[in-house]
Amino acid sequence: SVAIWGNYAAVGCPEWKEFDVDNGRVLIFERNQGGTGHWGYVTWVIGSDTHASNPPGGSRAACGYRIDMYDNYLGITCREQNSLAPVWPGMGAGFIFDRTNGWQQTAKLVHTPQGGDPETSAQPLLFGQTLDMDKLDGDSRGLLVLTTSIRLGVSNNLGGAWVFAENQGGSGIFGEIAVHRMATTPGSDCGLGGAISAWAD
Repeated sequence: SVAIWGNYAAVGCPEWKEFDVDNGRVLIFERNQGGTGHWGYVTWVIGSDTHASNPPGGSRAACGYRIDMYDNYLGITCREQNSLAPVWPGMGAGFIFDRTNGWQQTAKLVHTPQGGDPETSAQPLLFGQTLDMDKLDGDSRGLLVLTTSIRLGVSNNLGGAWVFAENQGGSGIFGEIAVHRMATTPGSDCGLGGAISAWAD
């Protein structure tokens, strides 16, 4: 996955191997870095707790599976990252980084199961299958982030989509404001969230 905004470009490398684990990373490049017209390497990012959740000898996290950029923000997904508490394999997570703060991580996006949610730890949720970011004109919540899973469901892949908003729950906090999912239909697959697009209006 790749993304570009202004003079910056980000390239996802979800199979980047580190300590014999495909935890992945995202490489950031800047226009005119190293010469006029040259796109030079600046730095790389990865989810802050990826090494703890997917240690050597374990399963991969696949950071950089999907990425997007908006203004000063870079969003990435690690769709196979394990959840630390509770320990769910392949739960997945999203991360937001801020260019104005040296590409430091400012938020982690995760799906917190609510009462009646059908997901279990029996299969990877793959939260972070897709990612898109945009802003609503005149909306005080700032940046909106849409991410999906194609495996929401117990016995089938129904899928789901989540919307997070900046400054939801506090300044600089990205809080979940909406969830969209298919009604549980035993024995059927839908894969809601295989592709998405967000548009501010």
